[in-house]
Amino acid sequence: MASLPPEILCAIFLASIAPLDGINAYFPWILTHVCRHWRQSALAFPKLWAFIDLEQTQNNEEPGSTAQDFLETYLARSGQHPLTFRLAYSEEHTIHMHPFLHALLAHSKRWEDVRIEAPPLLAIEVLSQGDASDFPLLRRFSCSHHYDFDSDVVTEGPIFSPIPWAQLERYHEYDCSWYLADERQWEIIPQLTQVVDLRTCFSSVPETEDLIELPHLRFASFAVDRRADIEIEDVLECFDLPQLQGFSLLLTKRHDSDLLCPTVPEPLKTLSVLRLCGSLEISNEALACILSSIPTLLDFAIELALSDTDALHLFTLLKPTSESALVPNLQTLRITPCSEKEENAVNELLAMLRVRFGGGTGFSALREFIFYHASWRRVPTIVDRLQSIKKQEGWDIQVVEEWQGYLWKESLAL
Repeated sequence: MASLPPEILCAIFLASIAPLDGINAYFPWILTHVCRHWRQSALAFPKLWAFIDLEQTQNNEEPGSTAQDFLETYLARSGQHPLTFRLAYSEEHTIHMHPFLHALLAHSKRWEDVRIEAPPLLAIEVLSQGDASDFPLLRRFSCSHHYDFDSDVVTEGPIFSPIPWAQLERYHEYDCSWYLADERQWEIIPQLTQVVDLRTCFSSVPETEDLIELPHLRFASFAVDRRADIEIEDVLECFDLPQLQGFSLLLTKRHDSDLLCPTVPEPLKTLSVLRLCGSLEISNEALACILSSIPTLLDFAIELALSDTDALHLFTLLKPTSESALVPNLQTLRITPCSEKEENAVNELLAMLRVRFGGGTGFSALREFIFYHASWRRVPTIVDRLQSIKKQEGWDIQVVEEWQGYLWKESLAL
């Protein structure tokens, strides 16, 4: 390692940085304390210091905190390199100052990939000042908000007005609701003409009958507000999405069990990725309609509320026969559990996996199967049988103890 040229060493350092959701802000700092060669290499590589992860708390919002010193160091050492950062807020009732946000705004012309988590209203007011020209490099913007956008800041004030919506390539909202300010949401969305990846929650449809054109959108993650009196079909009818490849749907209230049935909307018929998430009880007819209408699927996930009978029906649909195979190119399958009390459903699941992983005439071999279940919901028999078949056959079978909404937040990119 000591003989590696600095540019090779720093390429290794850069490849070790985690994705935005899990950035270790102190990672480059640690590298500078290994040896002199590492320190000199790291300090001479501004890009390494351009990934920042911050959480403002009651303990670090006062001037002179260690976290503020780290931020100033990162901003200085990153030079003029574009910034990727996450700024999270905790203990909202204690937040009175915004030293991190003000320090970052002083470098707004370098913002490229930004995630703001649970900002209090005062932070939103700070972020809503300025002009779009202050963010010439911004391409990816995400925001999570744990209460409704229903204050005067949102319904009357200039919420996020400086954000250059028309130049964004990715715009994500998490845990946000526009229920009392839906007209503000429909002012933003038509401006996202360059966006490739969009994640948001709808509580209404726009009043205009003109289609909203998002010509570059490839990945859409849509949720329906639990209080809204609309269906996802109503939302899809508002858009022209010629490039859509991946669609993730989160339903947060009880909708019609005949989701996307009897006719799957045109933008969905050529999808590569489809994820149905939430608490909807979907009918067998709707499942059959969806799977038969989207033959191009490579990645299919379902974490809706399935009864044992519905699960049995789903596994039967997905198991190819000598005559036909639905979704013949399927490579990745993700599901949440059926009850182990229904032996027929479990047996059909394992039988379907054996056929799918084996491949055959008219359909491709499955590459990956992921079984989601909550840690509090014990399904040991299913888990044991999945682990056994994985050991026997060497197939890529994974068991994940997170579900019900987590999947909706994952990337749709293959």
